[in-house]
Amino acid sequence: MTRRAVLALLAGLACAVPSQAQDRPAVTVHAERAWIRLPPAGRTVTAGFLDIVNEGASPIRVVGARSSAAGTIELHEMAQDNGMMRMRQIRGIDVPAQGRVALAPGGLHLMLFDLPAPLSVGTPVRLTLLLADGASVDVVAEVRTPTPSR
Repeated sequence: MTRRAVLALLAGLACAVPSQAQDRPAVTVHAERAWIRLPPAGRTVTAGFLDIVNEGASPIRVVGARSSAAGTIELHEMAQDNGMMRMRQIRGIDVPAQGRVALAPGGLHLMLFDLPAPLSVGTPVRLTLLLADGASVDVVAEVRTPTPSR
């Protein structure tokens, strides 16, 4: 086979094989309105809130989160228990296809434990949401003071 024929064959194969970028599914999950509650002075625990948006055709499940701004992050919910609101850790948050789930004060939220350094208002905090399928979603949340309108 001539050199020209080999090059033509290789060029044809390169066009026929999809690139890695084409093999990867488009990102269909993202976060909106992400914020972290400013903890009281001296406290190393706080909460995080955001909307998880799934624009995909399949439901997704958030199973955890991580950040260098916290030693541990847990998924939590507030729920009625014998007439009292109680907070408890949960294993996952399901987000329907073409849907969204709000993590908000008084409901689903993230709990950030063992903060290695104090947080200050306006500071961005980078978080990564971990999905059941092994994918992850990067989020930037702003530290805010809690207000009734949020």
